[in-house]
Amino acid sequence: MEHNPKYEPHACARCGKLHTCTGNYHCWCVDVEIPEKVRDYIMACFDGCLCPDCIEEIIEMIL
Repeated sequence: MEHNPKYEPHACARCGKLHTCTGNYHCWCVDVEIPEKVRDYIMACFDGCLCPDCIEEIIEMIL
């Protein structure tokens, strides 16, 4: 199988914790409901993907 760095762990843009983000429809995040204003906040404040824990914390913080 060819090496694909896309599937290697990446650091969360918020906390630095390693997580895997494929950036496509195979990613874990496609199953997470992220309200629009939370998505807008994440896109405005961070360059890169966030880990599941940070997304959950931000959802709780904003809603």
